[in-house]
Amino acid sequence: MFSRSPYYSYHPSYDDYNYQNAYARDQAQIQAEQRRAQLALERQRQREAERRRAAALAAARRQERASQYLPEASMMYPGRNRSYVPERASRYLPDEFDHYGSAVEDDLDDDAYDYGFGRAGSYLDGWPTAPMPRERHSSKPISSHPQLQPRKPDQQRPRSRSRPTTVWPQPHPRSPSSSREQLQPHISEPKQRKSSPQPSSAAPKSPTTPVKIQISSPHSREKMEKAATKIQSAYRIHRAFSTIEALHRRFNELKSSFTFPSVLDFQTLIPEHHVTLHLQDITPSGALDALKSAGIETASVECISVPQLAYTHANRSLHRYVESLNRLLTSLDGVESYGEKRVREKRKEVVRAVEAEAGRVEGVWKQSWDDWVSTLKLAQASDDMKGLEDSEVKSIVMLDPPSTPRSRHEEELDEGFASASEDAPKTSEEQSGPDTSEATETSGSGRQQDDISADYVML
Repeated sequence: MFSRSPYYSYHPSYDDYNYQNAYARDQAQIQAEQRRAQLALERQRQREAERRRAAALAAARRQERASQYLPEASMMYPGRNRSYVPERASRYLPDEFDHYGSAVEDDLDDDAYDYGFGRAGSYLDGWPTAPMPRERHSSKPISSHPQLQPRKPDQQRPRSRSRPTTVWPQPHPRSPSSSREQLQPHISEPKQRKSSPQPSSAAPKSPTTPVKIQISSPHSREKMEKAATKIQSAYRIHRAFSTIEALHRRFNELKSSFTFPSVLDFQTLIPEHHVTLHLQDITPSGALDALKSAGIETASVECISVPQLAYTHANRSLHRYVESLNRLLTSLDGVESYGEKRVREKRKEVVRAVEAEAGRVEGVWKQSWDDWVSTLKLAQASDDMKGLEDSEVKSIVMLDPPSTPRSRHEEELDEGFASASEDAPKTSEEQSGPDTSEATETSGSGRQQDDISADYVML
């Protein structure tokens, strides 16, 4: 087998048949066990370090807690110092001070740990029995965690009994005066909380004389209510004036910014149609063109008694302006006068101005409609006259032409009829009024001649 050939894969943990090597498997298990043992040892070391750290912190707390009552015991109970210390300490460390003798024995032993108060008899005996004055402020701050150092055994004093040489954390030895100075601020801590000292850099306050405020006798309830009502009414009147002034300014702004449109659309009897009026060009021809473009007859327009503006794009600015004026009137109606005559007069003045402007605008577009309708009527009348003249001319042209010259036989017959009528006997009427008959005949012949002459003139 060519196990080392570059054409075959090779791995140190597998043999030529691709089975895992027993030696490599054992080595992997051994390495895993070593890693587990190392991790377990590391955890044990961490736990031991944490335990030692916790023990040191607990000892420091016990020492600080028990040392708080040492000066207080010597000042308040000078006759029983040795009995007070173990009694007070047993409340906080019952496992170390189960009986009175343990504290006394530890006091006689140099190597015993005093927990901050076990050796009270060695230096409390030299203190005076009378209570000493306390210092209010101390310049030495109290450290939260005192520095711990191992205690060195005293070589001069003989040991009372043999104890295992264990090293315990112990603070520096200090004199009674230094310990008292360090613990004194703790006793006076409640006073410091009540009255915090001010910084010395602040300038001293100069003595000021108290200012006497003269308080007048309280008014009666009726006077107070009357004054409150007066103040409230004055405020309401002022607010009403302010509202009216604001609405008046708004009206002036609207009036100055409005421009009357040059084109208006009016409604007709047919809802789908409307008439467009060009206010700058109200002429007969323009009126007729407007009717023709809208497809409306003149009679339907003349029947409209009250014109109405159409809601179209051309009338948008006019409708908006009228709506703004109506809103101003509504707002002015909502302003209460509170019985004040000046407020009513001011409100009426502004209302009259707004109503006058609204009436002026309405009069402009209504007058435009009336002018357009009158112009339309004139144009229609002129068209009718032209139509009549054309029809008369056509009728005159269609009349019969004048008669042709009569023949001689017809003239002789007419003369015979005339002579026969003359020879006939006349009645009384004919005898009495020859002149009248002649007048009628002459007038009739004259009318016929005038009609014939008029026909010839027209031709």
